Amino acid sequence: MNSNKLPSNNKFLIDKENFLEFCHFLYDDLHGKEKIKQIFDIDVQHINNICYLYKSNFIWRENKIFNYIKSYTDINDIGYNASLFYVNAFQHYFEK
Repeated sequence: MNSNKLPSNNKFLIDKENFLEFCHFLYDDLHGKEKIKQIFDIDVQHINNICYLYKSNFIWRENKIFNYIKSYTDINDIGYNASLFYVNAFQHYFEK
């Protein structure tokens, strides 16, 4: 994984294990456990930074998350696929 990280002075702290379990519950039946693991099982700092982008910019969040994933992680995000998974996952996660 790329070690370059955005400074994390945000207040969104995600419990990685809880979030990962939630994502597997949401998506495994439709997309398979391995694909979901590849997208969501990343360093917690990355999850928190992506969460910050999700919460801070409604209009451009898909694009900002896509650019973050491409620049700072090893996730292969073709056609905004992983970015849209994160947007959808956070939508459901914050409603629970």
